[in-house]
Amino acid sequence: MGLKCTNYFENYKYSSPNIQIITCKGCSSHLCLSDLIVSDNFNGGSGPAYLVDNLINIEFNFLSEETQMKTGLYKINKIKCHQCKKNLGWYYKKAYSYTEQYKEGKFVIEKSFINFINCQNLLELALQNKYKRRKSSNASNESTIENLNQFGNSIKENSYGHGHGGGSLLIIKDPLSNSFDEANLINKIRSSTTNNNIGNGGGSSSRNNNNNNNNNNNNSNAHAHAHAHAQVFEDDDEVFVDA
Repeated sequence: MGLKCTNYFENYKYSSPNIQIITCKGCSSHLCLSDLIVSDNFNGGSGPAYLVDNLINIEFNFLSEETQMKTGLYKINKIKCHQCKKNLGWYYKKAYSYTEQYKEGKFVIEKSFINFINCQNLLELALQNKYKRRKSSNASNESTIENLNQFGNSIKENSYGHGHGGGSLLIIKDPLSNSFDEANLINKIRSSTTNNNIGNGGGSSSRNNNNNNNNNNNNSNAHAHAHAHAQVFEDDDEVFVDA
């Protein structure tokens, strides 16, 4: 089972420096914001708890339970984190006492199952992580470029053979881009090598054709020279050639 998609509140709700994010202690999924706390005068099975207006990233136990509490009888649904499946508290589905009906549709989360994080600290941490990821990505790209250069040079050396100066291949990453297509670069290397081989083969073939043409020209000239010095005599049925 992989990680599930985590939901978040709207961006503007995180902008206040006084807001704290309530997260799951087991996996740090966002659950609530501190301004959604209705009351901190509640208790659960593990100790102090909070009554809150809304929660995200949770799962309901669809089996409702009728539970007798200090303030009366309630119908509740247990809740847990949707990511790590840790218990968090419960949801008030129905309050049978009129004076307690304000709890309906709200949640209780127990303090021992959650953490509080300052939004400002979270922003600083996110920027630090972003810088670390970018630095790591750049280092990985530079290493890959060096490997591709070595790969390209080895192909050129094998293709040209000994005694042919093929030079070296330099791959330069686009400074406006943080990534490059390795497969495309490798194809370009092979294409360049193939074209060089074709060029070399073509030059050899051209030289052979020139040699053949020179030989044909020499033969033609020799034949013309012999013909110019020959005299032909026709006598009835025979032809005599006097060279």
